[in-house]
Amino acid sequence: MALSVYGCGVEVPDETAPSLESSEAELTCQVFQECPDASYVTCMSEGTACLSGTDLGGWVECDLDRAYCVPACICGGPAKPSTSTVLGSDCESTMEQAFMSARSRVDSLCPLNGACSETVQLERCRELSPERFAATVSLRIVCKNPECPY
Repeated sequence: MALSVYGCGVEVPDETAPSLESSEAELTCQVFQECPDASYVTCMSEGTACLSGTDLGGWVECDLDRAYCVPACICGGPAKPSTSTVLGSDCESTMEQAFMSARSRVDSLCPLNGACSETVQLERCRELSPERFAATVSLRIVCKNPECPY
């Protein structure tokens, strides 16, 4: 077997036969995967078993140890209503109590990670009699993705 080196159009024959030499340096591999939120997950191995994939949001694997991208904490699922009607002696404080009552249901509607959006759908205060008011507040609540770690 002849080994040739080419440079500037000139062929220079090598008189020695090619050989593989051993090295004390360890073989390493490193792999990166870009996640949906533009962050990266990475791993490094002193072997040659480094893999990556995009399923389930993205992952990397080195020496059979797999690490996943952190799921994006996005809103998920249908909106859930929370309505509260409160009676009181004046419209302003009764509306505030009705809002706080409707808002207090967020933890039970979104028990894992809380809400990512709340929209006031309806606010109404009406006088029932002198110094007697009924306030109604309706919220539209969308929960965070249940896969979100925080």
